[in-house]
This record gives sequence, structure tokens and C-alpha cells, in this order.
Amino acid sequence: MAANPQRLAVRVAGAVLVLLAMLVPAVAEDRGVVQQPAWQVAIAAQIEAFRRGDADAAFGLAGAGFHEAFADARQFAASVRLSGYAPLLDARSFSFQGFTIEPGGDVVQEVRVLAPDQRIYLATYRMTLEPEGWRVQSVGLERTRGVGI
Repeated sequence: MAANPQRLAVRVAGAVLVLLAMLVPAVAEDRGVVQQPAWQVAIAAQIEAFRRGDADAAFGLAGAGFHEAFADARQFAASVRLSGYAPLLDARSFSFQGFTIEPGGDVVQEVRVLAPDQRIYLATYRMTLEPEGWRVQSVGLERTRGVGI
């Protein structure tokens, strides 16, 4: 099966952007400014959109597969809540943990989430650089030991 040239170009561009994004924090730190990689900005924007009940903004940061699966943002948000992801939708706080960059340019980013009931979760986001920017492809959510304060 031949690779789609447009998809391949997006993947290569994504890998290059990932490498550049990794260099930006090092340069910014020299100037006393810390910047997040673009995929973290997208994750944070989606979590914030969920927190304020903005289904349209949250759906806008979801990958193409979600847009194929759901007719609109309202259905998407309802499915996310009903599928056990309420800790993400109602997160009291969140912080970025480790990440890995996969050979094709996708990024797997771990996010520590404090839910309203003080339980701590680890969300594992798979991010892909689509033509519109970094988009969420999937999220795994696992409760961890302990509680937040």
C-alpha cells in the first residue's frame, strides 16, 4: 500500500516541528522565559474548554477521527462525560509529566489531573500534528494512588 504523499508530508513536518519545539524551551530559559511545546498548549486548551463547558472549543481540538465519529460538539462532549472522563472535564488542576515522541512524529504526553473529589489521575494523550495544528487522537485515563490537597 503506497503512502499518501500529503499525509507523509504532514508527518515529516510534524517531526520537524516537534524537534524545534524541544529546542524552544532551552533558548527561552536563557532569557528567563519558559514556553510550552505546542502540543501541551493544545492539551491545556482542551482541558480548559471542558472546564468552562465550551464543547465547541474542546471538539475543535479533537483529531479528525473524532470529527468523523461525532455529528457535533454536543454529542462529543456528552460521550466524553459518559465514557468515564469526567475527571478531565471537571479537573481542579492538571500538570504535564513526561512525554515521548514516536518515530512518525506523534507525541504521547502524560498529564497529572486532580479531580474535584481530590483523586489523582494520569491521563495519557496521543497527539498528532494535523493541518490545523496539534490535535488529540486519544486519551487514556487511569486513577493513581493517593489524593491531592
